[in-house]
Amino acid sequence: RVNISEPVKLGKFPTTPPPRDPGRSWSGPPDSQPALALRAGPRGMKTCSAALGGSTGLRYRPPMQQKIALSGGIGSGKTTVRKMLEALGASTICADEIVHELQAPGMPLLEEIAQAFGPEVLREDGSLDRVALGERVFSDPEARAELGRIMHPPVISEMMRRTEQALQGVSPLVVLDIPLFFEGKKSGTGSAAATDYDASVLVWVPEGIQIERVRARDQCSIEEARRRVAAQMPIDEKRKLASHTIDNSGERDETLSQVEALWQLLVARGGS
Repeated sequence: RVNISEPVKLGKFPTTPPPRDPGRSWSGPPDSQPALALRAGPRGMKTCSAALGGSTGLRYRPPMQQKIALSGGIGSGKTTVRKMLEALGASTICADEIVHELQAPGMPLLEEIAQAFGPEVLREDGSLDRVALGERVFSDPEARAELGRIMHPPVISEMMRRTEQALQGVSPLVVLDIPLFFEGKKSGTGSAAATDYDASVLVWVPEGIQIERVRARDQCSIEEARRRVAAQMPIDEKRKLASHTIDNSGERDETLSQVEALWQLLVARGGS
């Protein structure tokens, strides 16, 4: 758990700088000082320029941005933690959301998946039957590897594009939600190897809670839930690879307290 002994008042990170720079003198009348606007610079640096054109030479410098990898195990509650970080002011990028977008009806990747796994993974309306596909890939390591070969390159490419876009903003943390981050970190593949990260965060629960949550969420048998959990790296092994761990086995408020403490720690480190 992250433990900060003297928490400070938390809130969203400001998205705009002060409209005027008190440290720079202005020779004209006070009311004639040009309004300042922001334009994007490299890695989130914002350059203040006069609203009527031309640079004033003033630069707004947000605290140094950090790229944070957020991961967990199936059923650990990673989405809950991502949304908490987002509410605090983080820019978040979710690999699962990108996967769903790329697998939508009419997308080339959906056709490729159907060719690889057969028409039985499609519903009558042409959309992906995720239950049918899940049953295939969780029970067959070769099928799981094949799905990875299809999906990983375009998903990673889109994640990196969105990351660079997020780094043009002013949020102090750009959080990449990557389900298999620690598997990739160990093997040197996937999104874990595509860019450098300033820290990694694991959302942890005991394996027994994972199994129960997967069974309840997916409405599957306990045996199927165990098989799905076992298809991933053991969560306690992931814990050894993480920079920070959030214990999500208790009440929501307990998780939120840890997330707020972690936010405070990471933002303070970036601003130093």
